[in-house]
Amino acid sequence: MRPQSFPFWGEGRREGHTGGAWPVAFNVPLYLLPVGTGRVVYAARPDLRGDSPLTVCADMGLEGLDNRLYALWATGFTRRWHMNPAMSCFDDYNCGHQGRCAQLVITLFPDHSIELLRAAVTHDAAESRVGDLARPFKECGGDLVKAHAALEGQVLRAMGFKEPLTLDEAMRLQLVDYLDAFLFVELRHPAEVARNGWPEARDWLLLRSRLLNCHDEVAGILSASAKADFT
Repeated sequence: MRPQSFPFWGEGRREGHTGGAWPVAFNVPLYLLPVGTGRVVYAARPDLRGDSPLTVCADMGLEGLDNRLYALWATGFTRRWHMNPAMSCFDDYNCGHQGRCAQLVITLFPDHSIELLRAAVTHDAAESRVGDLARPFKECGGDLVKAHAALEGQVLRAMGFKEPLTLDEAMRLQLVDYLDAFLFVELRHPAEVARNGWPEARDWLLLRSRLLNCHDEVAGILSASAKADFT
């Protein structure tokens, strides 16, 4: 059995870069909660399990969702940045983001597990059903924000996409998730990376990459991105 732990992540794993400028918290510990299927629920508090009253929805069409293959395929066309005024004019979809995250996993972590690679290409699929939240709301939404995160995890499990990750794998996924967001912003809107929390985000990426033993690679990617060096 693979070891299981909890990641240090933003509110309920939802980093908020598509709904806002950048995460409001980098080190909020999430509790690891076992569920009947043998999978894992990440929640901001122990009482926010997948079956919490805060996450109950009358009918989201989740029954048998993991076998509705067209519906699962279509989740990739959920638009990103839809609540970020500076970035909403740029076309970016979850299928592209998740594919780029998978590429970063392969290049930064050659020893990656199949679970991490699967998580990279599916981690935002539930947004097609529950959407994302704007960063200002995440800063003040309290239990509503946590309930939204728990509901997203519930939908991801129903899709068959909730992967049991170790702490190290969760940190790796978080790194590539944030790194792709930063690189996309710098490529499409270079002026934006100098404001709205993105300079702090770059510092965080370099710090986290040290912990994951890929600092030189991430620093090289960021350097090339700053110069738009595609060679």
